[in-house]
Amino acid sequence: MRKKQPPNHWIILGIVSLMLITASYFVFEMTQTTSQELVTQSTLSTETVVESADQTSLQDESEPESIEYNEETLTTLLNEVNPKESSGFQIVQNATNELLQTQDFKDIQSHILQALSANSMDITVEGSSFLPKFPAQYTSAANGTKQLNIPLIIQTSPKWGSLPYGNTGSKQLYENGCAIVTLAMTQSYLDNRNVTPKDVLDWSGDRYYTPDGTSWQIFEDFTIQYGYQLENFGNNFQSAMEASNEGKLIIASVGEGFFTEVGHFVIIRGYDSVEGLVYLNDANDNPEKAHSLQGIDESILINEGLNYWAITR
Repeated sequence: MRKKQPPNHWIILGIVSLMLITASYFVFEMTQTTSQELVTQSTLSTETVVESADQTSLQDESEPESIEYNEETLTTLLNEVNPKESSGFQIVQNATNELLQTQDFKDIQSHILQALSANSMDITVEGSSFLPKFPAQYTSAANGTKQLNIPLIIQTSPKWGSLPYGNTGSKQLYENGCAIVTLAMTQSYLDNRNVTPKDVLDWSGDRYYTPDGTSWQIFEDFTIQYGYQLENFGNNFQSAMEASNEGKLIIASVGEGFFTEVGHFVIIRGYDSVEGLVYLNDANDNPEKAHSLQGIDESILINEGLNYWAITR
């Protein structure tokens, strides 16, 4: 006897159920695969970011650090650059200016002298590169003393020390040119521009040079030539200092003694009457003397001063 066949609708229902189960399985597998791919992509993405960060870090490490000059690096600095060359001179002067932002000159003075000695360099020639261009900016003055921001020009500088001037001794500016250099500083300040000793020599030549040095007449003729005003105080120190405190540039002629052995010219840029200190630019300065970076006792000017002039616009 044959079995009774199930109705067709039951067969159809069974087939549909089987299809649903199969579809669910494939959906589950695809979800798992997609999740794994997302995890893998996320991991790769994370690894890529880390690698990128590592590359950035390596790039940062490979970049050279800027050199921070300090007193210990000065010897090495002089071994690498030549202050007799214009670019080398500027590099050394810039390094000194950086040091003086945070230290007094007296704190680095011995290191400068050691660096010059270690490199067998002349303290008056190459050494001039260690003096700041504007010493008033790095020289503290008490009691509200104001200093004129007069640029410092050194006669022994390799820039112009070998220029011909005078007819005695070396016949060069480094030995005979303090008056010429003093006028270059004066005109630079009054005209607010760079005036070099050569510029002054182009005007003066050797006309004012005598066996005893440069004639005082050069100051009067210079002011007439360039339209400045000249006041002559003779050797009256107090009158000259009163004019200094009024903001006037003072040129002083001094005899042999503290500054030089043969007489000299300096520019007075400020005067502290309370402490009795004179602040000045010395054209014959060097890192050992550092006259331009400290107050000079007024007794030196009183005893050795020969004449004082004020030059103004």
